[in-house]
Amino acid sequence: MAIGLFVDWKIDKRVKGAKLAAERAFRLETNAMDMRAAFHGFPRFVSVGLLNTLIHWSTFFVLHTVMSFRQASSNFVGFCLAVSFSFYANARYTFKQKTSVPRYLLFVGFMGVLSYGVGYVADQLLLPGLMTLVVFSGISLVCGFLYSKYFIFRGREQ
Repeated sequence: MAIGLFVDWKIDKRVKGAKLAAERAFRLETNAMDMRAAFHGFPRFVSVGLLNTLIHWSTFFVLHTVMSFRQASSNFVGFCLAVSFSFYANARYTFKQKTSVPRYLLFVGFMGVLSYGVGYVADQLLLPGLMTLVVFSGISLVCGFLYSKYFIFRGREQ
């Protein structure tokens, strides 16, 4: 009788362990699917982001290096052109949404604050301009995508 109880206890323990393992695997798979869903459309966003970066950096270079504008005004003009392109291109190409002035202003405002914040920190740390552009490009890629997907273009279909 004692052996039967011991065997039942061992089997019960293995079944519970298998159930826990299956539950953990399900949670991990669900979390992975959530991450995939969260970044659905990210490759298109990156494509637009590469063009955005080309516009920003080339405008900055032409205005600052060729036309001798100050860094601040060169960066501001480059940012305005690039963020405007990015908003309209991502609305149509990445998120397949119509554009609106309020959404445009929210997007430009958010990205402008992000740009200023990165620039402010870079000034405090005395970072070179190129490093500031690289850091901002990386941060704005991820933050801009998540902000666009979950706030600017969330659940709105054409």
